[in-house]
Amino acid sequence: MTRWHYQIVYHLHHFILKFRQHVAWLYTLIVLSALLLLVLAITNNPPEEIVPPRSEQDILSEILNHTRGLSNRVRSLESELNYKSKNSYDFDNKKIVFEIIDMMESGKYSSDQIANILVDYNIPKEYAHGLVNKTIKDYKVSKNTKQDFKSHIIERGLNTV
Repeated sequence: MTRWHYQIVYHLHHFILKFRQHVAWLYTLIVLSALLLLVLAITNNPPEEIVPPRSEQDILSEILNHTRGLSNRVRSLESELNYKSKNSYDFDNKKIVFEIIDMMESGKYSSDQIANILVDYNIPKEYAHGLVNKTIKDYKVSKNTKQDFKSHIIERGLNTV
C-alpha cells in the first residue's frame, strides 16, 4: 500500500473514533473502510490467470447455440399450446349450446353469424363453427321441442366437437 492509502485509513480511523457515539455512522464507516481495503487488495494483487480474448467465431457459435436452444423451447411451448387448444376447452358447452339454439330460433342469425359471435367471445373459430353445425344438426334431427332438447342435453351430457 502507498502512503496515500495509509493516510486514508488513518483519517477514517480517527473519524470513526471522533464520532463513535453515533453507532450507525460507526458501522457505516467500518463497512466503507473494509470496502476500501478490499479495493486496495484487489488493485495490488491482480489475477494470476490471464484469460485470452475469444475469437469472433467462438462468440458467434455460442450465440447460435443459445438461439437454437431458445427456438426449440419456443417451438415446444407452441406445440403444447396448440395441442391443448385443439383437444380441450374450458368453455361451458351446455350454456353455449343453449345460446346457439336461442339465436337459431330467433331467425335473426345464420349459422356463420352465430359462429362468428362465438369467435368474438374468444372461442376458437374452427371449434365455434363445428359446435354450431353439430348443434343445429342435432337439433334438427331431434323431433323434440326446444325445452325437451335442452333437457336432453342436461340429462345426458353434451358430446362436443
